[in-house]
Amino acid sequence: MAAPDHFALALDGFIDAGSCVLVQDTMRASAVFVMQALLRRALSQGDKVLLVALETSLEKYSYCLRKLGVNLQQHVDSRQLVVIGAGDAGLAGWSLEGGGDALAALHARLADAVRDASSSSSSSGSECDTSATPRSDERGGGAASTGTSGRVTVLLDNVSALSAYQDDARSWLAFLQQLTALGRHAVRGKHGDGCPTTVVLLAHGDVPGDEAWLRWLRHCCDAALDVDALDGKIADIDGTVTVTRRGLQVVAAGGGCRGGAGGAGAGLVRRDEALEVQRRLYFRAGEISVKYFQASDLMSVAR
Repeated sequence: MAAPDHFALALDGFIDAGSCVLVQDTMRASAVFVMQALLRRALSQGDKVLLVALETSLEKYSYCLRKLGVNLQQHVDSRQLVVIGAGDAGLAGWSLEGGGDALAALHARLADAVRDASSSSSSSGSECDTSATPRSDERGGGAASTGTSGRVTVLLDNVSALSAYQDDARSWLAFLQQLTALGRHAVRGKHGDGCPTTVVLLAHGDVPGDEAWLRWLRHCCDAALDVDALDGKIADIDGTVTVTRRGLQVVAAGGGCRGGAGGAGAGLVRRDEALEVQRRLYFRAGEISVKYFQASDLMSVAR
């Protein structure tokens, strides 16, 4: 029997269809492997996937995922995976002085791509599956599915690189808001049910001057995945991945949370308080594969 996928298990109940997710890393601990895992997860669930590869090339994604039994080229050929590189994103030819126009062009390209993916799901007669639950083959590390769930997932790698194109803080925040608004786009299934788009945004958390807009973006997102290196050297551990979900509610003292998150030691929390629930994984990264272990559930009340 294959070993369970602790990363997929840690996301259960934390990242639902239609969520906006911030993935944040630093120079000491890159989150590229997290983006690879989220790409594999979305394909395995049968989502239509739009990958904006501004930092890591499709070739690099393909090389790493091939070691895990996922052939990205098959998904590209079947149009389940659409890849937008820096040249395709509307950035080529723009100077930093005309950055506002470059960001507007990129947003228009993304909106068109999401609309095309939505139309493709509708024309194929796919029903919307909003569970966003990893399937048994993903937990066991199996190959990705070639089917479709009716959902759309957008992965943008990375947002920090785009900040150089901002004209001013106001226009930059407006662009970030447009990115998060992509997740509010409804994909219509054959019965007319709204099927949401999941948006995943990678950002570097240690770029000087980016602290303010990163805090704002985190506040706008439903969930966050933080990749951190450990201080000092610990055998077999390189760092931690902390998954945080906002907006969950405790349904009973010591019980679980809405959305399926565990609530060990939760206690009583008023329903009108903003609640954050966290799960933490330790990881050790190899050249290709990443080993996760020692998952834990944490809970805090944001005030």
